[in-house]
Amino acid sequence: PIEVPLKGPDGKPKLDKDGKQMVRVYSPESYANMLSRTVTYSLRNEGYLDHYRKMDNCDGWISVCSADERSCSPCIEKDGQFFSWESGQEPPAYHPFCRCRVKSHFIEEE
Repeated sequence: PIEVPLKGPDGKPKLDKDGKQMVRVYSPESYANMLSRTVTYSLRNEGYLDHYRKMDNCDGWISVCSADERSCSPCIEKDGQFFSWESGQEPPAYHPFCRCRVKSHFIEEE
């Protein structure tokens, strides 16, 4: 079994009622599945962001949640939020099995 420490939406460790770090236990097969899905989404989003940064008319990105019955509240809360390149916000995947994506935010012409 593979133990993975859990974190809350704020990135801080999740603690149980006794103050101990909570963990999720994966079988090697389920851990490999989780990694492959999460890393694939994360790399896709990084590729999009690399492309957007090179565009002259793009000043950041918008977080897009899948918004279905499997979506979690932290992802739903980030849905539609704009993040400038200087914001320091990490792009999705926000957590294991995260399906959020990014889309470009274009500079508004005056």
